[in-house]
Amino acid sequence: MADQKDLEFTYSLIDRIFRLSLGDLADFSGAKYDGDFSLSLEEAQGRKHDYIAEQIGIGPGRRLLDLGCGWGPLLNFARSRGGSGVGVTLSSAQVAAFRRHGLYVHLFDVRLLTRDIFGASDAVPAFLRVVGAVPMGDVFAGRVGAGEAVAIATGGVLPEGADAVVMVEYTQAGAAGELELAKG
Repeated sequence: MADQKDLEFTYSLIDRIFRLSLGDLADFSGAKYDGDFSLSLEEAQGRKHDYIAEQIGIGPGRRLLDLGCGWGPLLNFARSRGGSGVGVTLSSAQVAAFRRHGLYVHLFDVRLLTRDIFGASDAVPAFLRVVGAVPMGDVFAGRVGAGEAVAIATGGVLPEGADAVVMVEYTQAGAAGELELAKG
């Protein structure tokens, strides 16, 4: 099985050849012609993305984890449909392509994820909706629900419904109103 060194050679050193041949997002996986070979490669790949979107429900507010994400064509498509997500790859050139297009990606070997360490991580972050902030000395007026977060200063009062505390160092801003949690 290929390791990071192999993938760096294949997808990073010859990155420019892939992107010149297949476009900047280098949609490298199969296409969906359905017997109509008059379609261009781009049209058939668009059909493939439409099919995937129908099958897994890609649309507004939906999140996607793309393991072995390549240069990001599926996550770019999901974004065009109002969805979001994160990619995981072993290629630094693919990471650079993702970032050029404003997509979230992590350089990580997914084979290293095990049941013992499974959870929020750089490779598989959790996304929480930020519902407020609590200034020092104040109390949050609402209740924190599943999938929600509230910013609280160290030593602040935990809101009702809160079941965990995460250091800000393990977070970063996600899509509008979202918090990406990289460590639980």
